[in-house]
Amino acid sequence: MTDPFSQGASSADGSGDSAGQSKQSPRRPVTSIVEFAREVEPVDNSNAAESTSVPSHDKRPLVELTDDGTVRVNATTIIEAKLALIELRIVKKQLALAKRLVMKDKREIRAAYTDYVRRRGSKAIGGGTIGRIFRIVQTVNRDMKKVQLANALAPREEQQSRLETMITSVDFAILQVQKAILSGPTSI
Repeated sequence: MTDPFSQGASSADGSGDSAGQSKQSPRRPVTSIVEFAREVEPVDNSNAAESTSVPSHDKRPLVELTDDGTVRVNATTIIEAKLALIELRIVKKQLALAKRLVMKDKREIRAAYTDYVRRRGSKAIGGGTIGRIFRIVQTVNRDMKKVQLANALAPREEQQSRLETMITSVDFAILQVQKAILSGPTSI
């Protein structure tokens, strides 16, 4: 791992964020919206032997997760709802893994800073006016390293927060789908 404190706020491993989202996107309030598609496509049964109509869930994904954390479930039947539930649980595991990777990256950055702090020497003592100027320079350098640490951690903190919000949205969607499954086919 390279020293993130000599490079400013650049990424420690050079990769983008693991959730595939832009770091420059402004933070927006997130609302959990779970919508169930209520429309069913009509099936033309005139040529039932030749009919190769594609079920509605093959044309659009069962679960859609947007960058702002909105979850949309497109299920019209109980079977589709159960498949969406399985897919939501997989998405939740993927988001949890991405969050763990971000937290690991933050731990590595903090460990590098802690190692740097342990290796640096004490401040100079004495020396009159020249020593005082030298200590001021040392203080400024140490403060710069703290700022570099904060700049290296800031995008990861934002990414972790975004992932936590998305996990919460997926949890809410899972509850809504389970509720719809339990209430019967008329609610889907």
